Amino acid sequence: MNHNTLTVPRTAHVYTHGNSENASHLWIVCHGYRQTAEDFIKPFKVLPEEHFVVSVEGHSRFYTDSDYKNVVASWMTKRFRE
Repeated sequence: MNHNTLTVPRTAHVYTHGNSENASHLWIVCHGYRQTAEDFIKPFKVLPEEHFVVSVEGHSRFYTDSDYKNVVASWMTKRFRE
C-alpha cells in the first residue's frame, strides 16, 4: 500500500477584538485542547483599546458530547505531527 498526500484548501477560524488601526499592542493568542478561538478570546476583552487581540483556532475539530452539538478544536493529532 502506498501513502500519498493531497493538498486541499482549508478555512481557518479567527476572532479579533479591538481596532487594528489604532492599536499599539498586538496579541496573538492560541487556545488549548478542547477549546475554541471564540471562547478563548473573551477574557481578553478587558484589555484597553490600544490592544488588538487575534485568536486563531486549531484545524482539528471534534465533538465533546453524544448529541454532536458542542464542537471544540485542537491543534493536532498525534499522527503525522512531525
